Amino acid sequence: MSEEINKNDSTLNISLKDYKVKPLFQKKNSDIIVAVLLVLLSILGVSALFWHELSLGFTIVFDVALILISSFILKKGVKPGFLFFACGILSLICSGSFFITSNPIIKFITLLVIGVSSIIWLSSISGKEYKSGDYNLIIFFFTAIYRALSNISGIFKSLFSKNDSKSKTASNILIGIVCAIPAVLIVVPILSNADFAFGSLVSRIFDDYFTLIQKIILGLGVSVVAISLTFSFKYDDKAYSYRELSVKVNNTTASAFLCVLSSVYLIYLFSQLAYFFSAFSSILPKDYKFTYAEYARRGFFELCIIAVINLIVIYAIILLSEKNNGKLAISAKIPSIFIILFTFIIIATAFSKMIMYINAYGCTVLRIGTSAFMAWIAILFVCILIRIFSMRFDFLKTGLVFALIITAVLGLGNINAFIADYNYNAYIDGKIKMDVKYMADIGDEGIPYLYKLTKVRDEKIAEQANEELSYKYYNYYDFEETNIEDINSYKKFEKLQKSKEGISSFSIPLSKAYKTLEKYAKEEDGIVLVQAEEY
Repeated sequence: MSEEINKNDSTLNISLKDYKVKPLFQKKNSDIIVAVLLVLLSILGVSALFWHELSLGFTIVFDVALILISSFILKKGVKPGFLFFACGILSLICSGSFFITSNPIIKFITLLVIGVSSIIWLSSISGKEYKSGDYNLIIFFFTAIYRALSNISGIFKSLFSKNDSKSKTASNILIGIVCAIPAVLIVVPILSNADFAFGSLVSRIFDDYFTLIQKIILGLGVSVVAISLTFSFKYDDKAYSYRELSVKVNNTTASAFLCVLSSVYLIYLFSQLAYFFSAFSSILPKDYKFTYAEYARRGFFELCIIAVINLIVIYAIILLSEKNNGKLAISAKIPSIFIILFTFIIIATAFSKMIMYINAYGCTVLRIGTSAFMAWIAILFVCILIRIFSMRFDFLKTGLVFALIITAVLGLGNINAFIADYNYNAYIDGKIKMDVKYMADIGDEGIPYLYKLTKVRDEKIAEQANEELSYKYYNYYDFEETNIEDINSYKKFEKLQKSKEGISSFSIPLSKAYKTLEKYAKEEDGIVLVQAEEY
């Protein structure tokens, strides 16, 4: 019957005849065990992702899942290259950002980058052939995704096939577990009502019954993709197909295009030379009508437009132009190098503008983030410059590795803590004005510095810091069942339940924030209340 399904279903890349479920509970044959573990990890991962704000819980789940899948699919004799290996190691390192910083933007970027790099790493250790070249990494990545999605039906049919008694036993075990879930969901609440101790235990594990069902359903959906991806890497031995680009651009056409663009940039440099380099001396041009902020943003806008255009143009020329013995023609190489050097000048100028802006107004997430982006763009142009002289150089793979490195620096270095510390010290030194509201809005990392600001000589700043701290109490602790008149007691405060606690929600900034709040409350013998009636 299974063979007939394969003959009629041309979408399956894995033959059920060749793809056999291994015996259960044997060290070398752990298909079912891995599948069950992936289901559990998917449910825990979904919970950590959507219900616990990407903290320590997600880091643990991601690292365990990546190590589990890697050890499961790794084929003997496979030695991934250095850049592939870097993708795997940096994915594990970057995941530490989830419990080190509270910045949601950094967490989202980290999640996106480690997702891409993990798939590339897993694909490389599964024995799939990778041909270094211009766009083969893109094919490598999307082929892995396509195989995983297209193999879902074949893998699950194979996973639950009944070709032998052990496979049948494993299948029946899984069916029994799934069928037991509804019964457990009915029995557990009844036992919780019957016994207080058991009820307290269950309430700690499962805060909300409906939320638990949501986590299980969503986790099961994610596990389908996770299992399919893992088993595709393990058993789909079909070689990846690579096709060379058939479209070619004549060298004369490419050279003429680059020369025209280079001429425009050269004229621009000469006509704007005095203005262009004024940012390096931290002096605005005379009669310049824009503010520091507009001046810096204008520089970044120039960077984005020009750098992206230049990057696309140079890379397209490398991919599409005719080659002489596999090398870029000299007539296209020279103007390409000039455009790259021109872009370096643009990036350097934009950097200087941003430094001037930060010195005048302090750090923000946007300012540090755009600076990091500019640094990555500069690295990409260094890579594409190398690519011009060495056609074997993997531009995209190297760019991805540096994206991982920059993401790790921003996450593990805790961009929020850096910003809070810089702004506080710059304010104490009299270099900038303090924005207390921004310090409060920056997240968990801002709370220790709000505490410090309550002790500064400027009464207005101290009062604002006290107000922001009082608001933080109501966000970080559960006051719903507390009489508003009794809140201003430290003893009562000690008994309050934290709004975020447990290993899944743990993060270093959150832990420091709670310690600071408790320290401040103890010193003041209670919480400073501002417009308490609103709560």
